Amino acid sequence: MGEVKFTPENETQTREWFAAHILESKYDLIASQGAFPDYLLGDEDGKEYLVEVEHTSGNFIRHRHDPQECDFVLCWIHDAELTLPVLELSTGVWYEAGEVNESILIKEEKPKSARAVGKVDKERVLEVIGVSAKDEFDTFIECFTRDLRKLNELTDNMVPARTELLRAANALIRILREHGIKIDDLHPYDLFELVRA
Repeated sequence: MGEVKFTPENETQTREWFAAHILESKYDLIASQGAFPDYLLGDEDGKEYLVEVEHTSGNFIRHRHDPQECDFVLCWIHDAELTLPVLELSTGVWYEAGEVNESILIKEEKPKSARAVGKVDKERVLEVIGVSAKDEFDTFIECFTRDLRKLNELTDNMVPARTELLRAANALIRILREHGIKIDDLHPYDLFELVRA
């Protein structure tokens, strides 16, 4: 029998993965739709649940979904506090409302030295950003700005903003590597110094 052999990298793939593994869950897939919420699931007791699927749970917030119209969230990576229960599919762990998977959060590291950043061909980086990585660059700058705002507000919960910034930085670095730029994993602030014109 065939099986899903990829790791989901977006919402569509997360939905495909869950649908392919529905027999391993305690739910029946009653309905699937493109609009929020994605699924109507049922359990063996006949109870029905409105469920939203996201690749990362933080997307539930970014997409401005109404938690009052959903019973729980299925996601591949649980990286943000929600007011709903969350099933993280990559681990099979259930999280109560307000809980987040702390193990996926990357500890703050000291920025790498300017010498490490200086070894990268800045002109080539800017060329790739302008042609092949514009969306990733825009997302990175948006996340960088949001992270700075949270830092300046001295808010207690910077975790979602910092997690999204780290993900955006990694996505941009991956695109740069795909275009032959030898670049190490950089702290987002060093990456910002590298890409700003």
